[in-house]
Order: sequence, then C-alpha cells, then structure tokens
Amino acid sequence: MKTVVASAIILISFFFVSFSSKSTLALASLPPAPSASNTGPSWWTKNTVFYQIWVSAFQNGAHLGQTPSGNTGNLKGITAAIQNGYFTKLGVNALWLSPIFAASSLTPYSANKHGYDTLDYGKVAGIYGNAQDLRDLIAAAHERRIRVIFDFVPNHTSNECPWFTDSESSLTSAHRNWYIWHTQPAPDAPGPTFNGASGWHIPSGIAVPGYTYYGIFGKGMPDLNYANPEVSRTMRQVVRNTLSWGFDGMRVDAARYLFEGKEPGTYADQPATHQWFDQLRKLLGSFPSRQSKMMMAEVWGYGPGATQLSIDKTYLNYRGDSEFQAVLDFIWPTTVVQALKEGGQDGVMALQQHIVDDTQALIPTGGVFATFLSNHDLAASRPVTSFGGKGPQLYLATALTTLGPWIPIVYYGNEIAMPGSVNGPDSNMRQPFDWTSEQNLVNTPNSLWNWQAILDRLRSEYGAWVNPKAYAVNTSDQNILAFEIVSGSGNKSALITANLSPTAKSFSLPLSVSATGLLGDTSKDVVRGGRLTIHQLPPDGLRVWALNDTQAVSFFSHDVHPISYNPQLALPAPEQLYWRGTVNGWGANAGNLMTRQGKVYSLTVSLTSGVMVQFKFADSGWGSYNYGWNNCSWDAAHAIPPGATAGSLGNGVYANITFIPGTTGDYTFHFEYGPNALWYVTQN
Repeated sequence: MKTVVASAIILISFFFVSFSSKSTLALASLPPAPSASNTGPSWWTKNTVFYQIWVSAFQNGAHLGQTPSGNTGNLKGITAAIQNGYFTKLGVNALWLSPIFAASSLTPYSANKHGYDTLDYGKVAGIYGNAQDLRDLIAAAHERRIRVIFDFVPNHTSNECPWFTDSESSLTSAHRNWYIWHTQPAPDAPGPTFNGASGWHIPSGIAVPGYTYYGIFGKGMPDLNYANPEVSRTMRQVVRNTLSWGFDGMRVDAARYLFEGKEPGTYADQPATHQWFDQLRKLLGSFPSRQSKMMMAEVWGYGPGATQLSIDKTYLNYRGDSEFQAVLDFIWPTTVVQALKEGGQDGVMALQQHIVDDTQALIPTGGVFATFLSNHDLAASRPVTSFGGKGPQLYLATALTTLGPWIPIVYYGNEIAMPGSVNGPDSNMRQPFDWTSEQNLVNTPNSLWNWQAILDRLRSEYGAWVNPKAYAVNTSDQNILAFEIVSGSGNKSALITANLSPTAKSFSLPLSVSATGLLGDTSKDVVRGGRLTIHQLPPDGLRVWALNDTQAVSFFSHDVHPISYNPQLALPAPEQLYWRGTVNGWGANAGNLMTRQGKVYSLTVSLTSGVMVQFKFADSGWGSYNYGWNNCSWDAAHAIPPGATAGSLGNGVYANITFIPGTTGDYTFHFEYGPNALWYVTQN
C-alpha cells in the first residue's frame, strides 16, 4: 500500500505542475521522483525504461557537467550523474553500460574505445577507473532503485588476450584449443563470413607457422572455441563472477556466433549455440527471486530462409527451451522512420504490424523486444538525423518507442537530440555527450529532453506498462494509428492514438468504458454512445488515455509543440591525424603523423613514378575514424600534380583513395578538415 500511496502523491504533484505550465513542457523544477517498484522476477517488464550509456562518451568524474574531451568518460562520471539525479529526473530506472572490462581498445590512445576486444573479463579497464569505482556506481544506482546491466562479450577476445597469446605460441600450449585453428581454411570450416570476406586470419607471431585462426569480426578479435568444454565452463563462470559485482543482468554481444557448423557459411545460429544459452538461462535462474537477473540478446541479422523476427523468436525460446528474456529490436528503428516519413494508411499499417502483430508473436516464447531508435552501432542513424531535425516526427517516434509494448531503451544523447549518421564509421554514433545542450534543454519548455522525461514518467508510474500487451483499435480515419496497452499483471490499460497525416484530424473509435486523459489536450474529446470522439489531433501528434480508471491523473494536459533541431553531425577536428597507406604499411605511428596548421594536416612521402598508392587519413589505428574516398572531396582538391589520376577502391566510407604520381620524388599530402573534408597533393 505504501508504494501505491506514494505513486498517487507523485501523480497528483505532477498534475499540478503540468497544469501550471500552461502549454509548455518543462520538468526542470520537479523534484526527483522515485523509480517504479522493480524488484523480484521479471523486473525488466515492470514499467522499466533503460538508458544505454557509451561509457567513454558520457561524463568524466573530474569534469562534471562538461562534455568529455576526446571521449574521456569514466565510471565516476556516471556515478555522479546517478547521485545528481539525472536518470531519476529523466524517468529511467535501468542502465546498460557499454563494455567496461580491460580490452585492447580501452586505452587513452584509442580513438574508438569500443571495448569488445576483451583482455581480462574480471578487471575494470583502467581508463574507466577501478573495482571500487564500479562497486560505487552499482551501489549508488541501487540506492535509487535503478538497475544496472553490463555488456557481455562471449564470442571472442582480443588477439592480445593472454589466452590467445598462449594459444598461438605452441601446438601444445594450455590454451591452444581455446581458439579455432586450421592449417588452412578447410572445406569443412565455417566461412565465408556475413560480409563475404573470409573469417580466417594469419597470426602475427611465427611460433607455429602454417596455421590460420578464425575470427568472424576481424583479426583483432579471434573467436573462442566453444566446442572445447573448458571454454564453455570458463565463460559460464565469467558470467557468474561478473554478476557477483551486483549487476542485475547483461546484454549479450553477438549472441548468434558462439558455435560454428561444419558446412561453409554455417557461422551463426547453430543448435549448440541455443543449447549453451539455455544452460546460461538456468544459471541466471539459480539466483534468489529478489535478485532476479535478466539477459537480452543482440541477434542482429539472419540467414537465407529466415527473417529478423523468426531469428528473434528462436533466441527467446528454442524448441521449447527458454533462452533470453529479451532480444534487441532491430526491426523497429527503420520501421518507425520509414512509416512516419511515408505517413498515411501505409505508415499506420507498418507501425501496427510491429507494435501489435510482431510483439504478439513473441508472447508464446515468454520473451519481449528491447526496443530503441538508435544504438552504438550502425543499426540506424540517431533519430534527429533520421528525421532531418523535424520536431513533430522526432517527438512522435520518441513517444511510440517509449510507450510501446516492449522494454524501451533510450540511447545516451538521443534525449538531447545529438546527431549521428550511419553514413560513416561507428564513431559517428559514439560522440561525447553534449552537457551544454543538456543544461539548456532541461530548462527549455517543450524541449525533447522534457518530452522524453514526461514519457518515461508516464510509463514508469502508470501501471498499464507492467508486462504490457498491445491490441489494435480501429478508428474512423485510416491515417490514425490507435492501439491499446493492457497490463498483464493488473487492471490498468491505456489507449494511444497518433496522427500520421499532414493535417490536424478529428476522428472517433469504439469505446465502451470511461477514458481519462493521460497525455495531450483531451479536454474537448468526448465519450458518448459507445464511442470516443477525438478533436483536432495535430499532424504527428499523440494523445494517451487511461481506460476505465476514473482515478487516473493527467501527466501533461496539452498537445506538445515540438522543437526542430540541427540534424548535422559536427565532428571535432582530430587532435592528431595519420597518413596511412601502402607506402608505410598502413601504420599509425610517429613517422606517419601529419603536421597541423589550423585545419590543414600535411605529410611528405617519397613516391615512384607510375606506382599507384592507396591511402586514407585516420585519427588513430584500425577502428578509428578513417577519412577515405567517401569522406573526402576530390573535386574540390586545391592542386592535382601533372599526370596524377584518382579513383576509388572498395565500397562504403572506408574506401581507399588512390593516387598515381607522374614522376618520382617527394609529394606532400594535405588534408583539410571540414564538413566535406578535402585532400590534395603538392609535388615538392
């Protein structure tokens, strides 16, 4: 009863603040509200809103409230945000941390601190802090009833991991069979990989010549050999040990790839992989119910004869055996963007298909979607970029994602309209959190930050989103999306309507119970004669009602007035830039470091007449931001040496630039940083 009373008081307080704000939307003056009760089994489906943090990009504990310079975020910065009430004010009650344990890429000198190349599964990466910092973070979160999950990387390690360096050292080494070795990629070995390239690599060391090893994600991340029972046992123990830090669960990276088949191309989705995760689910089930643990899978992609939905279902329940409680929803980001841009009946049908039909299809599996608009990968551009900065579509997409029948995930920075494009490397999606924008938006009426906070609070505090299910509702206008959210653990339900037409719409729908406005200007909407009539819902507008709950209190009583934002990604000028190419072995070392004057970087290279050079510019080593053919403008080159030609090799943003010198001698390569980076060559 105490929880119910407390929630009622919060709702009533919110009611007065909302109405006093007139037609504005501001939460900056609100005191932090406690998160919804999320203890016990299935806490992740009980009003939970996740927030995904890219740790290096979020906040540095020594420079609170400032944008991390050069991706210097750390654990103390996250703890400070927890203690300062950032997540509570935003209405989220669970955090997902990007990889935080020792990894080759988690160094001060790495431009792309991704952390998926693990060195030590039990040691906190030094750039993020130490063991006590991690304990402090988890304790601070739990004091505020915020859950924390970690990013588990089971498929592969770094090629600098002690396990691998021992494995490649000798045919009889203790860890030789911990990885997958062949004298050559044999016909019965997995491959090619999903991108058409071979997953087989020649080791850097020459201790055992003539062997190649398997690494589906590249030479730097060799796959572990799960056919070895010792590896399997060790990785289960890694999970148990990591959870003992106090984590509430985990997101599992690259879950499809643990075991490989014997036929070419059978590098994913093997029965043995499902069996391993079934056993891992049993391990999670061994914890007491009050310490209930969850795991959600990244199973992005699918093979011939499958769909993303069919693959998702198998990782929730494979032939009757429970696996993951949730799968990351890679269907939604492109679906919602295309549907809102297209609008009309087709847009409504596409949204309804996923919100209702696809989520209903998961119910027999016992699992749910964990849904997002963008993440750290190139699954989709950040929403402000996807919608070209258009406020109405951006706000509606945010609302549908937050209020859908799934576990919503807010990717750090999306609440402040940080841009990020898939037309570039992963670093486009991992830029430092803009604390200046955050401070401004918190105090700006109708800002996206305040809109996200209201949506999060609505979901966290109103009971319709406890184990929610969705049902389609027909309306008198085919441009209107309408669905009902019904709690699977109580008597709460909510009706959500959205207008996918370019003009304001009035329409009606069947309704045999009472309707109380929860969100939007519902003052003129009327329930009469078994129908709800809705008046003048704005284009890309949203209204939400509590059904058959006359005690419900409005969270925001006006239609929001969305703000437009700048969708362009403005990457900071690199602190250092390297010329990497065939002449110098593609190295990122002191000899290849370009000198800088303003925004122009330069390096002199000796070349031979007629011998083509391939090259690109990079702010560090592999995995960094590579300025290749698609990132630069040859047409705007300042000078082209006589006899020089240029072309493009490869595809995508990493495509190499090519240059053929007309005479033998020294050439200076220049790179001018800007929105459309320029490069040119001068002959010495």
